[in-house]
Amino acid sequence: MDMLPLVKGLKKLEEGPDEWSGYDWLPWSTLRSVLDAKAVRAVSFWLILVPILIAFTAELPERYYANPFGGKEDVPFVLNVPFNWYLLYFSAASFGLGRLIYVAYCPEFVRKYGSSAAASSDGVTAELVRDYASDYLSSIKKVNRLSPEGLRLNRFLFELTGENNLVGQLWDHQSDLNPLQVKAAGARVREIPGTGTYLRSTKLTGEEKEDQKLLTSMLLWRFIDWLNFSKTIARPFCAILVGLGFMFLAFPLIQGFWVVLQAFTGQLPVGAGF
Repeated sequence: MDMLPLVKGLKKLEEGPDEWSGYDWLPWSTLRSVLDAKAVRAVSFWLILVPILIAFTAELPERYYANPFGGKEDVPFVLNVPFNWYLLYFSAASFGLGRLIYVAYCPEFVRKYGSSAAASSDGVTAELVRDYASDYLSSIKKVNRLSPEGLRLNRFLFELTGENNLVGQLWDHQSDLNPLQVKAAGARVREIPGTGTYLRSTKLTGEEKEDQKLLTSMLLWRFIDWLNFSKTIARPFCAILVGLGFMFLAFPLIQGFWVVLQAFTGQLPVGAGF
């Protein structure tokens, strides 16, 4: 029995880098959910309000004393912008910059389709996925097979081509051509209209058997799952800015909660119950 093909096949499964060091940042879909939340969008109001108030109060004294109720003592009114409002401004600025990065660098397919069901209902077929993947891979030459993106890209390429560990196999490819794009562009797939399935073969003859059909929804899911972890430089920046936005927002919220809690507990009579 010739063991050479088996040995070669096992070597292909292990080809590529032996280690990866990095951090598994939030995927684009999670960042989109955060940035599209109504509460986060509402914070953008402070981007306009705070600069206007700073410009308006720049020439005013720090305090203004008045007697609005006809009492004997003047009441001081602080005319400076409260410190917490600065934090709300920085929170809005962080979320705004994060959204700019998201719009500029998040793959269009992920921004347009949040799920495989949404893409499928819009008529996206296996052939279109292949073309989308080929176009996107034109800007990618090397991906570590052990990275979050590399693991998902390998699974997608296996679903598209039937070949294992293409990222690892093509890691040391010495060619001017983009090997990953070539593999994706050369994938022979054909959607079967009205069935939600597609055929994958080295040579499509139109006489393929039923058990060779594959689910288009699975191919779409693998594609979206890979794109969700793409852009390994822009995505961390977006995640950091979103984190900063929540950090700046947390201080006013915590302080406000503490003030209300103190006022509430101070209003309770001794021994009062609920």
